[in-house]
Amino acid sequence: MGFGAFLTGIVGPVVTVITNCSSAIGTALTNLARTIVVNGPKIEMILRVISAAVETLSQIFGLINKDETAEDLGAKAAESDKSAEEFQSTEDYIQYLREEVQLDAEKMKNLKPEERMAYTAIGTAILAKGIEEKAEISIPADFWVEVGKQNMKAEEVKAYIEQFKVNGFEELKLSDYLKGNLSISENKQIASIMESTLKELNSELSAEEIQEKMMEMKQISNETEGR
Repeated sequence: MGFGAFLTGIVGPVVTVITNCSSAIGTALTNLARTIVVNGPKIEMILRVISAAVETLSQIFGLINKDETAEDLGAKAAESDKSAEEFQSTEDYIQYLREEVQLDAEKMKNLKPEERMAYTAIGTAILAKGIEEKAEISIPADFWVEVGKQNMKAEEVKAYIEQFKVNGFEELKLSDYLKGNLSISENKQIASIMESTLKELNSELSAEEIQEKMMEMKQISNETEGR
């Protein structure tokens, strides 16, 4: 993606670009993109991690091809005459952007840092919404922020999606669990889901090490870092 070092305060200009695209991409995607940018510490790192995860998952779900990126998708959305809200599904919207919207290669080459990051955030939001629809489970914005903060790979995200669904949840409440925002009942349920998911992903870890990993994730979730 080519993100370099950015000055403190880059969040403001990125949010401005996203907001200026709101009429083109629609309210829901604008809010999701802004939430990812505003609530994620170290914005350039967060976007790298989340966009990489959603791009891989979107390939698995058949939403994009291997040569398509969140950045290009977001740039196309910003240039489009139609918003996502005009389509029956996000998959249809992505198909429209792929077939009907062409990018200016020279313009893309000379994007300002805040434009590149904003388009990546917008494209990430589009793909995240598409994944939510394909997976048939509500995936809130704070989960994607958590993906960035925890430096999760696509296989980890996929495992959490599958485990929450298998256990009857209609929403991925991972961030709420890590921040201690759940009832005692839900807290116990999700603790069990996390234990089994982490064991599935890290078969070499002992029960004690799994608990340590969960505590580490809680600490990371509640940290406030510079941007």
